[in-house]
Amino acid sequence: MSDGPKAEPADGSAKKRPKTEMRVPRYQGSAPPPPVPLSRLRAVPGTEPLQAGDAGPDHDELLLPDGALGAAELALGRADPLAAAAAVAVDGVSDIDRRAVQARAALMQGDLEAARAALGSDREAEALALADAALSLAEGDAARAARRVADALFRRPNGLAERYLLALVKVAEGDLEEAQTSLAAVARASPTHAVARYQLGQLLLAAGDPARAGTLFEMAWLLQPGFTAPAMALAEMLVESRQHGEALNLIGQLTETAPEALAPRVLQLRVLLDVGEREAALQLAELLRDKVPGHAEITLLYAEALSENERPDEARAIVEKLVAAGITDTTLLQRARRQLARIALAERPPRSEEALTMLKAAVRAGGALAGELCIELFHVSVAVGRRNDAEEALELLSQSADVGAVISGAILARSHAMWAYARKLAELARAHVAGTPAEAQLEGFLATLP
Repeated sequence: MSDGPKAEPADGSAKKRPKTEMRVPRYQGSAPPPPVPLSRLRAVPGTEPLQAGDAGPDHDELLLPDGALGAAELALGRADPLAAAAAVAVDGVSDIDRRAVQARAALMQGDLEAARAALGSDREAEALALADAALSLAEGDAARAARRVADALFRRPNGLAERYLLALVKVAEGDLEEAQTSLAAVARASPTHAVARYQLGQLLLAAGDPARAGTLFEMAWLLQPGFTAPAMALAEMLVESRQHGEALNLIGQLTETAPEALAPRVLQLRVLLDVGEREAALQLAELLRDKVPGHAEITLLYAEALSENERPDEARAIVEKLVAAGITDTTLLQRARRQLARIALAERPPRSEEALTMLKAAVRAGGALAGELCIELFHVSVAVGRRNDAEEALELLSQSADVGAVISGAILARSHAMWAYARKLAELARAHVAGTPAEAQLEGFLATLP
């Protein structure tokens, strides 16, 4: 707070006043000035414009441990598990504290067995509560994780790491608002906490705020260039928005930063296939398949590259073998069946019945691609004159949460004079986007229907 106006510099170059600074006239009285009460206010959607913000846990100062343990926490926040483990490999750190950090560092590297070995048989120990919570989350035991985070917070109510783990537990429990609050608090308290910014970005992206999410992903990557997850998220966003050139440039930077990382190469292969670089895609697919022979996604992309290079028989054999072996990931199974359908349609004459069967099975698997697969099923059904199958595709689409696909289905239904489905899908989409500009557009669409 400033205590009054100051003389401007002689050269006229006045310094800009910070937006957070409030100027008041200098106190002129002879007695000491009275205290000025300050209140924290906040805006809560759906309530009065401003409410008093109590000094709750999200306003507390979050703290790090002293010494080596604090250095380890900072390293974990930077997504640098090796530095975290090295920080506690010194004299003066107790064995149990060292094991706790080693377990969390192992989890950051995806090594559950190493984390279990570090915690040993005394996972219920008080000093291991935080590490046990992290391991429980990795094991899918959200209830145990919540209990152990509560234990950790009892020991250190203002612990930064404890608040971060609490946010992850809230995500597992579906309380995304509380998770966002905790992650934002961690990011404010620790300017170098790249992991918190990345996780917060993921929540904002899921909530439909890609602009803020992208900013957070970029910040996280700048904080730790070796942390590839935020850059991969950015690249995925670019691919989704069809900005393939920008995506390939970013992937190129990623492969230079982390040459051994597999995920950027897989995404690069997907983009090459999307933009029609068939020969380059096949070369990269062969390289990746030789490097990781049993990788299901790479196998699928390799088969797709073969098909794009006019080798459909080899592609079909590979995908059929993969499906027969059993694919546990639902989205990969959907992609495999869609690929078999496309191979069947590309034959001369096309095997339309087989393609329709495969697409229906892919839709009913219920994975993330169900909405766009319904659209594909509709197009194939109309192309082969199967109106009943086209109507079934629209009916299945009405069960999808993919708003974009539902809107596309409504437009397709209107263009084929399927008025009842056009209205049904448009009304479903309108319910999803209530209160947004898209609602008015859908109102206009509904007004065009007979």
